[in-house]
Amino acid sequence: MLFTLLRQNRFRTYFSLFLSSEYSDHLDPTCGMHYSSRNSIQSGNDGYLKSRLKLINRRLETIGKKRKAVQKFLKKDIVDLLGYALDYNAYGRAEGLLVDQNMLLCYELVGKFANCVLSHVRDLCKQRDCPDECKEAIQSLIYAAARFSDLPELRELRTLFTPKFGNTLEPYICKEFVDKLRQVPPSKEMKIQLLRDLAQEFYIEWDSKALEERLHSPPLLLEDKTKYDHLRQ
Repeated sequence: MLFTLLRQNRFRTYFSLFLSSEYSDHLDPTCGMHYSSRNSIQSGNDGYLKSRLKLINRRLETIGKKRKAVQKFLKKDIVDLLGYALDYNAYGRAEGLLVDQNMLLCYELVGKFANCVLSHVRDLCKQRDCPDECKEAIQSLIYAAARFSDLPELRELRTLFTPKFGNTLEPYICKEFVDKLRQVPPSKEMKIQLLRDLAQEFYIEWDSKALEERLHSPPLLLEDKTKYDHLRQ
């Protein structure tokens, strides 16, 4: 009996706290689901939207610095290999650099979209329809929400934008952004061109013909040639 009363009192305490005016969250009377008053775009709510966008920009600044540092290291590694005539090894490292460069471009596009929305926050909160200048940016940010785990604020933006615009903005998504996020492996030509560019940038005399011939050789012939070279040494 005593245990039952204590449990009931505890439940009433929790329930009163849940409904307390100290919390900004409330119950939606239309469906009984719990949601936050911030999870909607409306006049007077532009401060919350601005704070999310600015936080994304701060995160992007940190991410960009880290990725550029990694790319600097990868470049030096490849350049050193080219300088020692180890172009096949350099070729093997090229894909990692290209993938990282592509991902950095994706982050930069997210920053571009966030800044676009940031400059039109007041219009977004006041107007019923989405401003033409923001259609591509908003739909691209919604698309990015499930693809950038290190930018959790994107999911908050999706929660803000989706109830207001639904799927009406899908035709406006940035096609370049979608293509880059597919992470298609770089082709042989792209990797060789990267090596050419790095050799030129760092004043390394390098001819790609020998590497191209080796890459286009049948695997068995290449293996036999390697064994033959080993026997000659």
